Amino acid sequence: MIVGPASSSTREFLSEGERIARQAEAVGMEVVRVFTPHATWKRVKAAVAGADLIVYLGHGNGWPSVHPPYNPETKNGLGLNPCDGTCGTTGPTRYYGTAPIQEELRPAPDAIVLLHRLCFASGNGEGDDGPVFDRDLAVERVTGYAATFLALGAAAVFAWGWPQRVDLPRLLMRSDLSMDEIFMIAASDSPTAYDGFIGKDDYTRDSPATAGARTHLDPHPRWGHLRALTGSLGFRASEWRGTPPPPDDRAPVLAVNGAGTSDAPVLSRVTGRPVPFSPNDDDEGDRLVIERRLSEPATVTMAVRDASGRVVRTARSSQPDGAGRTAWDGRDDAGARVPDGRYTIALTPRDRAGNVGRTSTVPVLVLTALRRLQADVDAIDPADGDRLAASVSLEARLLAEARVTWTVRRDGRVVRTRYADRPLPAGNLGWAWDGRDDRGRLVPEGDYEIVVAAETAAGTLRSQVRVHVGSWRIAVSDRTPSRGDRVELVLRSTERLGAAPTLRVVIPGLAARTLRTVLDDPYRATATLLIPRTARVGRVVVTIAARDVAGGREPGRTVLVVR
Repeated sequence: MIVGPASSSTREFLSEGERIARQAEAVGMEVVRVFTPHATWKRVKAAVAGADLIVYLGHGNGWPSVHPPYNPETKNGLGLNPCDGTCGTTGPTRYYGTAPIQEELRPAPDAIVLLHRLCFASGNGEGDDGPVFDRDLAVERVTGYAATFLALGAAAVFAWGWPQRVDLPRLLMRSDLSMDEIFMIAASDSPTAYDGFIGKDDYTRDSPATAGARTHLDPHPRWGHLRALTGSLGFRASEWRGTPPPPDDRAPVLAVNGAGTSDAPVLSRVTGRPVPFSPNDDDEGDRLVIERRLSEPATVTMAVRDASGRVVRTARSSQPDGAGRTAWDGRDDAGARVPDGRYTIALTPRDRAGNVGRTSTVPVLVLTALRRLQADVDAIDPADGDRLAASVSLEARLLAEARVTWTVRRDGRVVRTRYADRPLPAGNLGWAWDGRDDRGRLVPEGDYEIVVAAETAAGTLRSQVRVHVGSWRIAVSDRTPSRGDRVELVLRSTERLGAAPTLRVVIPGLAARTLRTVLDDPYRATATLLIPRTARVGRVVVTIAARDVAGGREPGRTVLVVR
């Protein structure tokens, strides 16, 4: 259990590390703690030798990042104390990357690694960078970080960017779940929580960094990529222990529930999403996830039937009591993708004493005619009249003949519609939207959804992307600061900038002043605004003055309120 120095988060990380260490001890693990300010490379090497489970909390220094160049000595590894004790718990930090880890660490074969709360490992970047929704970037970061440990013989690497309610040590010691099944446990009943699997837009890919490994990412629609698993997704807890499944805490003969009776297991809160389900390998809705709860540990049998009632797929999984999930990838027992149409998934629980619970069913509509819509940019600025970022190019692919409709919406209201008057054959679809509505007028600044729909005899399948219209997207660390606070501003330009923007800042009670920004890349500038203690309560107006690479003006504005 390693906790490195983590600046202002150190105390919280130490508490979280101790909590996980006690979970491990509670199920019989021998735990070695290597906690800051004593988390040195020498101590880590000694503790990791022969370790079956490695948990690390601390700073993450991953790649790709805004801190080039890539250096295997420091990237995709651990942030530790450079000396023992005398450097303090909050810093400085010395990074040990892929090269020293692979040269000097020797965990047990098939070790499980948990990278907890660090930047980059789960797909997002640093905290100030904001959420990451770029799947290619997230996969590169996740698999690159995980490759450091998979090369040591680790079976799987979990990366959790936020605190989780999942008791990983208990699941490893008291279940026979696969690593992917553990990853897909929903720890909270709240649909908005991110303390376990949410599965609203999860996807899997082959790891580009480790041959034979797969990665499963579970991004949040608002906070980006903060949960990932990479390695052998089907590797089971019993394989990790080397013992038969499952050595749970309940009596091996009598299946007792909370009341101490031999009642059959109960499945409850069974819900399936998304509908329709589109297993066409486009990383969008490729897996149907069924949420459920079990009253006690049991094996859940899934039987998938087509419209004629014929069983096309069966599967079984063991799970402890509580929240869980069953997933179907749209394939039959022979591994072939099923045809489009309506299906029924039946889930039947059976406990270890042989008691069979009531079957729950979920109707499913399989549609695969449309592959995921993609846009070449995520923002356009047609209003300034130049050729920079004047339109967005959209591409999708039809896998079967269908009627196709394009729509552009803002807050649910349709502003632009484009459709074909006859069915289109299978093949590539393309459209360029120029930021205009059905009357040819430029739409107001804001966020828009562009949707393409493919209608076949089986049903209608849709895919969508979000595109911002306007010159700027401005992120502010605190829109209601107090006097004396520092406010971080991140300015993202739609068009490539020719130079760093300047900001004119008007604070109540003070004279207007100019604030310089730092141009991190041609599209991103940052600045720090100090709210003086002499400021009055009221609105702070920040006006952007900038020019794009063609010399055109790129004005912008944002407002804060001093409390």
